[in-house]
Amino acid sequence: MMTRRDLFQSASFFPFQAATNGVVQVANRTWSDLRGFNYQPSYGSTGLEIWQKFDGAAIDHELAIGKKHFPRISAIRLWLCWHAFNRSPQKFAYKFEAALSIAHKHGLKVMPVLFNRWHDPVNDWGGIYTDHFLTGADNLLRKATFEPYLETVVGAHATDERIFAWDLANEPFHCSPDFPEALKDASVKAEYAWLEGLYRTCKRLGAKAPVTVGIHQGAGGIEQIEPISDFLSIHPYYFPKGDKQKYEEMLDRHVAFANAKKKALLASETCWGSLDNAVRARWSATHFPS
Repeated sequence: MMTRRDLFQSASFFPFQAATNGVVQVANRTWSDLRGFNYQPSYGSTGLEIWQKFDGAAIDHELAIGKKHFPRISAIRLWLCWHAFNRSPQKFAYKFEAALSIAHKHGLKVMPVLFNRWHDPVNDWGGIYTDHFLTGADNLLRKATFEPYLETVVGAHATDERIFAWDLANEPFHCSPDFPEALKDASVKAEYAWLEGLYRTCKRLGAKAPVTVGIHQGAGGIEQIEPISDFLSIHPYYFPKGDKQKYEEMLDRHVAFANAKKKALLASETCWGSLDNAVRARWSATHFPS
């Protein structure tokens, strides 16, 4: 079975200019020429491993390969790791600066992802879990838990022109189907409050680049995160056995909502991968029709 783990190194992001019917267009074309990929270095399979074992030479080599095969790419979405920061704040700051410099060398702007909320039962990348923001779940949460990290990462790079946007969290609001309904409501409210606090802190720190939340198709979607997003960042995956018409209708709804809110719309993750090039090409054509 294909999992999100298989997609990481090739999940593309594109600005939405038009829905699939060629009629509904996004009015705000801020990043109409932006093209890029999510980038996960090949030497690690979790966030902690990637940033603890930081390998600048590998990153330099892999981004060079990306530019060779996709010369039009102009940006990457780069996942950071709060846990790695906690183990050595100064080293993490140095590694983040190194990553930005390498990307800049290859003509790539960066969208740092500050926290990850997508989790996999088999190959988990790590990140933030419910007890990090749900008060009383355990003793993890304390006042200003994430402040030092935000100050070091966002504050120190508040006006850094190598950064084109900040992604607060990758795919928040994930709850197991077995999660009790009463707890689910409390969890969603606590998570939104956490995200809202992150957003306000980034603004207080003077972040020049716009701030967003990379949201998946469920759990309230872009409507839920719009108030804390300077632009809308979506992950419109077309599932291989899904209904193509419904997928296209979903894109139309995203475009219409973005226009109603007068905000730019960016697909910061999309396109199922495959080890079979023919299958990958077919799925890519579904996501990005000409």
